[in-house]
Amino acid sequence: MGTMPRWSATGARRFELYVRWSLYLMLGWNLVQVLLIDPKKWATPVTVLVVGLLIVSLVLNVKVTNWALARMLNDQQARPRWLLPLWAVALVATTTVVTIWYHGLLLAVVPLILAMASISPILSARMVALFTVVTSGLLGVLALFYDGVQVIGAIFLVWFLVWGFWLTAWMLRVMGEVHQAQAAQAQLALAEERLRISRDLHDVFGRTLATISVKSELAAELARRGRSGEAAAEMSQIREIANGAGSEVRKVVRGERVSSFSEELEGARALLDSAGIDCTVAGGRTEPPAYADTLAWVVREAATNILRHSRASRVTIALAVGSGADTETTLTLTNDGAGGRPATESTGTGLPSMADRLEAVGGRLTVQPEGDWFTVTAAVPSAPRPAKEIR
Repeated sequence: MGTMPRWSATGARRFELYVRWSLYLMLGWNLVQVLLIDPKKWATPVTVLVVGLLIVSLVLNVKVTNWALARMLNDQQARPRWLLPLWAVALVATTTVVTIWYHGLLLAVVPLILAMASISPILSARMVALFTVVTSGLLGVLALFYDGVQVIGAIFLVWFLVWGFWLTAWMLRVMGEVHQAQAAQAQLALAEERLRISRDLHDVFGRTLATISVKSELAAELARRGRSGEAAAEMSQIREIANGAGSEVRKVVRGERVSSFSEELEGARALLDSAGIDCTVAGGRTEPPAYADTLAWVVREAATNILRHSRASRVTIALAVGSGADTETTLTLTNDGAGGRPATESTGTGLPSMADRLEAVGGRLTVQPEGDWFTVTAAVPSAPRPAKEIR
């Protein structure tokens, strides 16, 4: 938001462009008014010097305003070293020449007011208030020597320009912060969507690849034993699984895939049975009253982990549903393969992914190895809870 916007900008940028040029035009118009006070003086030789100084002051005020707005908006654009010294020299010269030209101090405060307005975006409200109060007091003293109406007009100009510039800059800063917050929110939403897709693809393809691996081993073994018909049937199932994976990917990307607990439970049992693992489902196949999709993902991921990381021969899946609103529904998966395969280094995200899903709904994941047995327990609230309570 800090750099000079272009005419083709839209939205917040176009508004900033409009505001900036409004400030620049105010700087120019008030300097032009100095010349319009007494057109009779245009014929004097000093006119060229006065006009030249006013133009230089205008250009420098615009550059200082642009730099002050950029700094206020946290833009790190470099400020030329010559800018502020030259701006101060031009201010002193313009004030002096205007004082001499009009034989008085009243109009000489106009360049001072414009200079203060141009740098006000980087000043605190206290400093701006101090300047306006002190300047108004000094102008009040000039009321003893000048027309009171003109003095009141000059005091009004002090408050209008200086505070107008400062408040406009403050408004731009607030708008810039809102714009940045919206951009950050959009980036966060994009990152969350990428994380969701990554996590869902891991969960979906973890089981798919595990199934293909098991069935491929089975088909190879059947082929070695000369049972080519059964091996061909297994390979046909592998082809169907691979073809279905494409549809699963499209559903994951579109966010259309919703896990059914009963389907995942039956799928896990069938997968484990096909791998020669005795799978027992205790507690029936009743759908959990709340967060069934989360528990469905736990079943899928846990079954995949059993195939990948254990030599289990028995697996028990048990679901215990709480009876009250403040109770928990627990899903327990126990297998006897914890000691059957040496531990290997893994960079998988299975257990952390399950833990993250459960924490997101106010649940928890417990992992308990004991000898050859390995137990994974997932607990979720028995009734849906408001998002503000899940923390």
